[in-house]
Order: sequence, then structure tokens, then C-alpha cells
Amino acid sequence: MLRIIRVARLVKLVRLVRSSRIMKRFESRTAINYGHLALFKCMIGLLVAGHWYACIWGLITTFEAEEYNKCWYSEFGYCWFEPTDDGALQAALNADPTNPTLIADFTEQIKLEKHYACVGASEKYVASLYWAIMTITSIGYGDIAAVPNNQWEQSWCTFLMLFGGMIWGSVIATFCGVIANLDPAGVEFRKTMDDLNRFMALQGLPNDMRRQLREYFHQTRHLQIARANRLLIENMSPMLQGMVVWKVNERWLRHVWFLAKAEDAFMVELSLALSAAVFAPAELCPQGYMYIVHRGIALYGGKVLTSGKVWGEDIILKSLNLRSKFAARCMTYVEVYMISRDDLIELATKHPATLKHIARSAFRLGFRREMIRRANESIKRKAKASGEVIKESQADKMLVSISQKKLDEEQEKTAAEEQARLDSAINESSDAPVAAESPKLEPLGAPSSSGDGVHMGALSGMLERQAALLTALEMRLAKQHEESKTQIAALTAQVTALSSGGGGGG
Repeated sequence: MLRIIRVARLVKLVRLVRSSRIMKRFESRTAINYGHLALFKCMIGLLVAGHWYACIWGLITTFEAEEYNKCWYSEFGYCWFEPTDDGALQAALNADPTNPTLIADFTEQIKLEKHYACVGASEKYVASLYWAIMTITSIGYGDIAAVPNNQWEQSWCTFLMLFGGMIWGSVIATFCGVIANLDPAGVEFRKTMDDLNRFMALQGLPNDMRRQLREYFHQTRHLQIARANRLLIENMSPMLQGMVVWKVNERWLRHVWFLAKAEDAFMVELSLALSAAVFAPAELCPQGYMYIVHRGIALYGGKVLTSGKVWGEDIILKSLNLRSKFAARCMTYVEVYMISRDDLIELATKHPATLKHIARSAFRLGFRREMIRRANESIKRKAKASGEVIKESQADKMLVSISQKKLDEEQEKTAAEEQARLDSAINESSDAPVAAESPKLEPLGAPSSSGDGVHMGALSGMLERQAALLTALEMRLAKQHEESKTQIAALTAQVTALSSGGGGGG
């Protein structure tokens, strides 16, 4: 008994395992699924409980030395009567069955454990373990059970069954909890769909609209994941937030040309400010935002945009008149990350270097577009003066019809005011040499296919040629500007020289 009590000191080793940093290091270095880990611990606990139950169930028979013939070993055939006198007493009793002395001796002999032969220890252990697992799991086949007239075994069996019920209840609760949390996003999505179906039924929506709504919600499952990821990132430290968010969104934000030299801190805040959204097929994406395509296909100004592409970068321009007149039309369900101009500029004001770089980029972009606009107007005026009528190509009409989104009245009014201000600020006389020397822009040809359809490959090629010609025009304008500056400097020098000479002569 003293040795058994000393064994209890081994329980202190459990504290050593809990306080050890080995498991913490292992968890930090390895991606552990804690649901699977909980199931694994549960199974190990069940096996350990079964082992101890088996040991107790086998140990009970050693307390039955006075009546070994009533223990479960002998009752279920794991031990059988095999007297040490080779059956001499039993043979004598068979010869004289009425002899009270022989009856008493044989009754005493059949109760003693030493007169029994049993199976091996492994077979006993397997039988005990079988009974233990059967009891803990509440299956209870009954092929091994407590002997009815053995109160000792019945008492211990009752005690073990009570604790076994609690153990099995804990196992079931663990399994149910882990299985329910294996797919939290799926559980939330199914709940959302149940709420949607209930809402549509209460409102009496038509079947076509119900189908469309279900299809849309099926395509927006990633929004739930995005919200969960945002909550997870908010629990990180500021430094870790920056590292993680930038690493996740780096491949998208690298496609934005005017952010190539932006500060890392600004890029981190911009990544956190991006909002996820989903647009349905044939839907127009609102203007005034910069979009980064995460998944899907959209058509923007004759260009096909796929995953990783960006449009709406011209939100850095303050003038609505200089921004693109097109809005992207979704060909499929399009998942995007978006940010408005106000949010972008507000973030940039916290980082002066980035704000300065964005302002320079906006100036270059605005200057290019304004020069292109004025060059086109000069070409139109020249054609009008010569009596030539320039008709809008069918390709341009098609682009406008499929992707243009008209501004509201306030935006149109603001654009008209800005256009009037620009026209009054720029000297009309500077347009004459530009119009005279600028190359004639190649108009977009009519569609080659029958009907109103236009082959997207041919349209894309025409747009690229148009952009190349506009770039050449911009370079020529820049060259003319430099030549004008040189001429002005030379004239200024001559005027200065003449003034100096005239003063000396007087």
C-alpha cells in the first residue's frame, strides 16, 4: 500500500508537462488544427480511461479469494476449476456423496483461487478492456458482466458505470463541438441563406427574383470570409497588422501605377481601408472609386479585366471632366476591392511624401489627358473649317452604350464649370501650331462582323493603335513646348542686350 501511495507522486509530472515550453514551441512552429487535436485528446483520454477501468475490473477478482468460483473470471470461462490434488477429493466425494466431511472440504476447495487454472494475462486484459470500453460507451452487450450473486462486483460495476457515463458524455460533447466548428464560414452562410429564404417568403417576392438573390448570395460567400479576416487582423499588434496586410494585398496593389513609390506605412493603411464588394453580371460599377479585381471578368473601355487588374486610377484627378467617361460592366460575378477618392486622399494626407507623389502623378495624367482633349478639339475645328464632317465611329458608340454611365446633374454641372475655367485659362492661340503640326488620329473603324456585334480582339487592337498615336502626339507637344521655351529665352536675351546697349549710348 505504501508503494501504491508513492506512485501518486508521479502526478507531479503532469505539472511539468503543463509548465514546459516544449509544447508551446511545437504549437508555434507547426500549423495545428485544434479541432483535430481536441478529437485526438478525446480518443487518448478514452483509451486511458478504458485501460484503468480494465485494470480495476481485473483487480476485483483478487478480492474474491474466499469465493473465487463466483468471480467473473470463472463465471465466463476465463478460469476453470483444476484442483491441485488432481481431483482426488472430488473423486472421493463422488464415491461417497453423503459424507458431510467430504462435502465441506470440497466446498472449501472450490472457493480457493489456487485450485483454478486461467488463461494468460493478455487474454484477461483484452477481456477486461473489452468490458471497459463496452461500459464507457454505454453499449452494454452483456456477454461479460458482474455476477448476479456477487455484491462486490455489482457495487464496483455500478460505480464504474456512473463515471463511464460522465466520460462518454464529455466525449460526445467534444465531438459535437468540434464537428459544428469545423466549417464556421459554412455555418454562417447556411444561416444567412435561411434568413434570406424566410425574408423572401414573408415579402412574397417573385420566383425569378428569389432565384437571382440566391445566386447572388452564393457568389458573395467570400465577403463573410473577408469580414472574419478583418476581425482577426484587428486582434494583432500594429506592427503585425502592417506586415500581414501588406503581404496579403501586395500583389494587388503593385498593379496601381501611381503607388509605385508610395511609403510602406501608407500602403499598409490603404490595404486596411480597402472594402470588398461583389457585382452581378451586366451590372455597372459606380464611378468615383478605384477597383482591384479579385475574381471575375469585367469590360472597361473596350478592355477585358480579369483577376489582379485595376481600373478607376484616375480618381486622383480632381476634375471630373478629365476622368474617364466609362464605367466597368461586369461580364460575370465580379469580386473587387474598392476605395473612394476621399478615403484615398485622406489617407495620403497623413503621409506627405506619398501625397506629393500622388499629386505629381495626377498632374502628369491630367496634363496628358488635357492635351489629348485639346488636340482632338483642334482636329475637329480644323475639319469643321474645311467643311469635313467627322462622324463618331460605331466602335466608339458601342463602347459608350455598353460601359458609359452618365453623371448626375450635379456632376455634369461641376464638369461644365471646370471645363469653362480650363478653356478661359488656356490661350486659344496656343492651339494653332499644335493643330497644324499634330498627326491625324486614326479613327476607329466600323465593326467587321455583321449586325451590331464587334469582335473584341479587333476592337482592342484599334484602341491600342489609338493610344500609340496619342502618345506620339503628347511627345510632339512636349517637344514643341521645349522649343518654345528656348525661343523665348533667346528673345529675352536679345531684348536684354539691346536694352543694355541702348542705355550705354544714351
